[in-house]
Amino acid sequence: MDLGQSYNSSAVCRRRRQKLRGSVVQVHGSGCLRLPSEHSSGPTQHRGELTRTGNTRVRRILIEAAWNYRFAARVGESLQPRLEGQPQDIVAIAWKAQVRLCTRFRRLRARNVHHNKVTAAIARELCGFIWEIGRRVSVSGAG
Repeated sequence: MDLGQSYNSSAVCRRRRQKLRGSVVQVHGSGCLRLPSEHSSGPTQHRGELTRTGNTRVRRILIEAAWNYRFAARVGESLQPRLEGQPQDIVAIAWKAQVRLCTRFRRLRARNVHHNKVTAAIARELCGFIWEIGRRVSVSGAG
């Protein structure tokens, strides 16, 4: 099942500013992939674990999608036909996400970060890219 087939990308993610440093991506008001706490002092950051509240399906699909970023960034033959006819700015965002998330996955694993933590971090960042694409796509034709 494809993420695009399962959920309307504009309704899946939105960015919400927190009182924490930076911003935390939250899945459509559900608290999915949200960090409940952060204890930072100087250059060190200690973040709490991910919550398991909110939409289980969305969380599962984001985690499944994040696992695919362990492979090198490329446009395969099955993806090429789906890219044709898509707006260039959307394709550019998708490619930027592909390159960034693949690189980030490899770097975190090279630092011996546990694969589940890496996948959760990638899923959280993936949600931000989905939000950006959803902002640029009109939802009039969504069903």
